Amino acid sequence: MAAEALGDGGLCVAEDLQGRIWPGPKEGSAEMPIVRVEMFRGRTTVMKEFLGRAIVDAVSEIAGPPRENVQVVFSDVGTDEWAIGPTLVSSRPPAPAPAYAPAVMVVESVALKAGKSKEYLEWRRDAVLPFLATQPGFLSSTLLNVGEDAYVVVEKWANPQAREKSLADDRAAALGAEEAPFVASRTTELTGGVVDVFRGRS
Repeated sequence: MAAEALGDGGLCVAEDLQGRIWPGPKEGSAEMPIVRVEMFRGRTTVMKEFLGRAIVDAVSEIAGPPRENVQVVFSDVGTDEWAIGPTLVSSRPPAPAPAYAPAVMVVESVALKAGKSKEYLEWRRDAVLPFLATQPGFLSSTLLNVGEDAYVVVEKWANPQAREKSLADDRAAALGAEEAPFVASRTTELTGGVVDVFRGRS
């Protein structure tokens, strides 16, 4: 599977190979990123629906354009149309499937000290997220506002070991000290493995 992001700003309309015109960007925004996904044939339409939604959501949430402006183009390629090195994939011996390890979700409740939301959000943006972005096995972090000065943090990791290793990092300990001026309490509410529904694995 390969993905290519095209377009930055100023792209207003796009035309596909069949001559169909795609809608332009949402009014007030010239940014209309296009993400191209190439993968072997075999994924169902439902899988592509979910993958497309996940890509659109991630691009909008992280890069900033409105969800309505993000476009995802899927290209299904046969194994006889894709070479790795000098050999077509269809001619290569099948590689053994890697052992399945479910991703892990961790849900924490965070109660802030009164009036500290703005400072807490800035600290997460400028200190926590840059640290997490460097951690092997880290996948995503979502912050939910559930009340005045109350948040829920939902983190996704490739495996429990990756999260444990990250927590043991000296920088993680320093971040724990840095959050003291903002955070009144932090409680782990739930930890669980992500179920791979499409393939029936958990």
